[in-house]
Amino acid sequence: MRDLSILFFIILIMTKTSEASPDDGRHDEKSSPKKASPEGERHDEILSLEITLSEEPTSPPYSPPYLPTPSQSSPTHAVSVVKCRHLSKVIKHMKATAAGFNEVKNWSSLKAEIRGYNVNKSIISLYKRDPNSIGSLWDFYLYKIWLETENIHRLETDTSKQTKVKTTHGNVIRSLENDLLRTSDCLNDNNNCPYAKCIEPANIKSIVNRNRFTLYSHVKIIDALKPTTLFVQILSIQDTRLMSFLNGNIKWTGTSQVLEKSWLGIWSEFDVTVDHYKKIKSYFTLHNHFLNIIITKLYCRHLLCMEKISDETQKLSYATQLTTLLDDYKHMLIIQDDPNVNYLSKAVEEMATKNGDIIKTTSQLKTNIESMCSVLECSGIGHITLTEYDNEIINALNTNKKIDLANSQSDEIDPLQNVKDFLDLLQELFNGLRLDVTRTFLSHIDHMLSAPDEQIMQN
Repeated sequence: MRDLSILFFIILIMTKTSEASPDDGRHDEKSSPKKASPEGERHDEILSLEITLSEEPTSPPYSPPYLPTPSQSSPTHAVSVVKCRHLSKVIKHMKATAAGFNEVKNWSSLKAEIRGYNVNKSIISLYKRDPNSIGSLWDFYLYKIWLETENIHRLETDTSKQTKVKTTHGNVIRSLENDLLRTSDCLNDNNNCPYAKCIEPANIKSIVNRNRFTLYSHVKIIDALKPTTLFVQILSIQDTRLMSFLNGNIKWTGTSQVLEKSWLGIWSEFDVTVDHYKKIKSYFTLHNHFLNIIITKLYCRHLLCMEKISDETQKLSYATQLTTLLDDYKHMLIIQDDPNVNYLSKAVEEMATKNGDIIKTTSQLKTNIESMCSVLECSGIGHITLTEYDNEIINALNTNKKIDLANSQSDEIDPLQNVKDFLDLLQELFNGLRLDVTRTFLSHIDHMLSAPDEQIMQN
């Protein structure tokens, strides 16, 4: 069926003569389109075909998108050609804008000119081919968002602020140009080769399907590129709901203020520098720690319960459910390599196989929580003890082998209900997000922080 669709659209591309919007990148979705050139018309038809072949199914509970690793998604020649064209266009736009800095009299119009480039369209185009090929276009994206936060009045009257914009503008151009030089095939790309000719229709299917990963979320990528969505700001907005899961066991003294400050810090003085990449990395680390403190504290109690269960069948069932829920948590956040969460997995396994030392384990978990709290300004991690209700559950599991933790009903014993409620809340909060897009963005930040010094500016 898909092959027939491809054939149909190839025929359509070869015969269509009606107008199409040009892909010059300068107009957002609400802008009035100009008359398309033949090259732009062919380009848009190819993108239309690509979108048709990549519909996004909805998500089952706790199902994560599969994020490809850099080694699995190395750009092919076709992807490199597309990336080169996007980079070349935005560099041309940025340099044309920079030429007007010395004569600028209206910062409002200049700001609008810089922001007028629709980089979201370029990001989406590359994301659908290879998420890791976006590269420095993320830097231009951040630059545009930062300009939106800048007060026009201050730009028109504050010469130091004007200098800051000019300097940052130049640094973003430098980042884009470095990326262009690093991208394979850019130097060999024939400038006389029309876009549509470089990417023949016969190759479209392989481009669309190559290294595709399942996008379970119903959220469109264009919506995922809103700053508050990309940065998962909902965790800061709903922080008190999340804090309530620990019933006062943690004193969140300054946590809300720390999370808010980390958000504001990203947009206060943006630049393509090591220090600013570290600010963005810190922002995500703080929010990750925030959630990890809650899940770790919840699991401390369950490990204590497991240690007191004498019935081996029930102990194994308890451990299996804890592991399953923890896997759900890792999948939802796409954090397979998080050391704090991985230690939890190891602790559950050891307690289930009688190799665990409960005193040593809880002591280490307490240390992990204290370490995360030290940067989030939370405290009050006292001695972990079981409640009377916990002891009742332990006695029930030891005496009644028919209790099925894997299929517990609402009116039956389920010691893991608090963890399930926590995951349900996370799923509710993440419902309008695309964490696969967010993780792709964060991968760029990690890459730049590990890049040679000459690739990014130093303060």
